Amino acid sequence: MAKQAPRKQKSADKHADRQLTLGLGLAPELAELIEQVNRPDHRDWLKQVQRIGGCSHPLHMRGSTRIIDKATGRVDHEFSSRNAPDGIILIRCRNRRAAVCPSCARIYQGDLFQLVKAGLAGGKGVPETVAGHPRVFITLTAPSFGAVHSSRPAGRTKVTRGDHRDARGICRPRRGPDCEHGRPVACFARHAEADPQVGTPLCRDCYDYEAAVIWQANLGRLWERFCIYLPRHLARHAGVPITHLRQVLRPSYVKVIEFQRRGLVHVHAVIRLDGRTDNPTDLAPAPAWATAAALKEAVLSAASAVLITQEASAGQSWALRWGQQVDVRDIGENLERGESIAKVAAYVAKYASKGSEETGWNPQNWDQTPRGRHAATMVHTAWALAERPELEHLKLRKWGKDLGYRGHVSSKSRRYSTTLGELRAARSAYRRQDSADAEQQPAPDVVVRSSWKLVGHGYNQGQARLAADVARDLKNRRDAARDERNL
Repeated sequence: MAKQAPRKQKSADKHADRQLTLGLGLAPELAELIEQVNRPDHRDWLKQVQRIGGCSHPLHMRGSTRIIDKATGRVDHEFSSRNAPDGIILIRCRNRRAAVCPSCARIYQGDLFQLVKAGLAGGKGVPETVAGHPRVFITLTAPSFGAVHSSRPAGRTKVTRGDHRDARGICRPRRGPDCEHGRPVACFARHAEADPQVGTPLCRDCYDYEAAVIWQANLGRLWERFCIYLPRHLARHAGVPITHLRQVLRPSYVKVIEFQRRGLVHVHAVIRLDGRTDNPTDLAPAPAWATAAALKEAVLSAASAVLITQEASAGQSWALRWGQQVDVRDIGENLERGESIAKVAAYVAKYASKGSEETGWNPQNWDQTPRGRHAATMVHTAWALAERPELEHLKLRKWGKDLGYRGHVSSKSRRYSTTLGELRAARSAYRRQDSADAEQQPAPDVVVRSSWKLVGHGYNQGQARLAADVARDLKNRRDAARDERNL
């Protein structure tokens, strides 16, 4: 019998080992784990996983980068995936959602933390004088589209006029007739925070799902209108003409969105007032009349004044506005009470790694809890509305999987601080300088030719378990180093 080629023999041995582990009654995950650990190139594969920080869903890249001398055409250096495990190089997925990839989400959250902090205290190209500018932290909420179950803190609640009772943590302690569908309008349960009922409608037929999706799809317009109204209301509260305000003052902001358990988003933003100068890149101090107190009043009145209309066919339309609950906090006052800039920035940045998972819905799957079914109904409502020609511009077929929300998780005005792109570029430059190939950086007399293509992503079950162990070990090391610094 002819002798098998080395590559075929290696493949046959791998298949035999896999069949042996499965024949021993081992679970597929454990079989794949044993197979991976016993591979001769396992150490090289593990180094790649450690290099990408235990990324949960890495991209598989195949190709090469060559550094060629212009004069001779000689290849001075080549980086190729040819000798890597399975002939691929692993790179980060860069997903911002912690539910998808905690490792990459931590990097995104860290970048946003630095961006927010620079706008509050300076750094990253922002002068430190911004620490003296008026700054507020605001939260804009969604209106109510129907009664939902909630988790309330302990306390005494007035149930009906003249009737007080101990209603600590009761969901909706109210009296009244049932709704038109025969369902009660009250709920006397004490829901825990993790209760899957929290955020779901008391009556699904009464809940206005169409209006909720339309409101969410127009959130960008609501924020744009708020930004237009804010200078006008600030001028009114400060007692100056709006034309003068626009000549000497510029509001800057950074905002993030947070999905609530009822499927709607809240907007959290830091707003800072800067003075204008002849140099448009300067961040001068704001005029004396532009105080944080005036900014707080302007935010409240501007938010309540915002009203937009979304037209539909057959005379149908939706009047859209912000919810009644608007929270505004003076960051300067919080700092005087012992808060820190880092804590404020961390509070804003923590929302960057969250997604619609809080609602029970994930673009990849959805759970069967009441909250998950509520979110799924919003998705299906968005897809149904997408069939209406007059709503085609909202692109609800595409954004239905995000419950109708069509924007980025974070955004900022141009002059608030640095950008995420600049932060990533600085980190890449630092890694190149710190790498072992620093002395092999391309010179001016060479040509760099790269040819890479995406050939896959992710791991099998056994590899995913090893990658999760790597990510956990790295996290434990960071936590230990932080605790040591705080001692």
